[in-house]
Amino acid sequence: MLKRRLFLLTLVAATTALSLAAADERREVIALGTSLTATGGWQSRVEERTGDKFRVINFGAGSMASPYGFTRIDEIVERQPVAIIIEFAANDAYLPYDISLSQSRSNTNLLIEKVRRASPSTRIFLMTTNPMFGYGAEVRPQLSAYYAQYREIARAESVSLIDTEPAWGAAGKDQIPDGVHPTATAHEQVTVPAVANALLSLLP
Repeated sequence: MLKRRLFLLTLVAATTALSLAAADERREVIALGTSLTATGGWQSRVEERTGDKFRVINFGAGSMASPYGFTRIDEIVERQPVAIIIEFAANDAYLPYDISLSQSRSNTNLLIEKVRRASPSTRIFLMTTNPMFGYGAEVRPQLSAYYAQYREIARAESVSLIDTEPAWGAAGKDQIPDGVHPTATAHEQVTVPAVANALLSLLP
């Protein structure tokens, strides 16, 4: 009986160790961006959709734009993540922040350079997000141009792109009630599959 108990305890311990090892082996991804990254809970859904092969850490913050990226980038590259998703176009386009297209490009290029220098194995993704309505659109009259510039930067700098803007199509108030922030359901329909597919492409 004692031998059987010891065997069972050993089996449980071994199973627990394997489970912890599997959890530790999940590839870490950093999501760095605005409130569109900070809210909506899409990171955990991306993890589930990829079969928990990735651990997506949320470094998004409300009301932030590309300059915020410089306050977190050193901490991020120290973690040597397998990937980083950069999402600042929506708030770089916000008129009160007075970040021109050229300044947005310069900031984005510098963030890319910092990642490449300190964590060269990290895959860099730029991500476009949803269209906006009402006041959210009024204070971002050039939003589409900032999204288009992300596409240009991705090509010029040979980084990857998660281009969700076209997938939103004719999204309306039911998906983006306040004109800026999509619902969790809307993220589930658009953001989650786009990000999950991009991350799954990293697997061997």
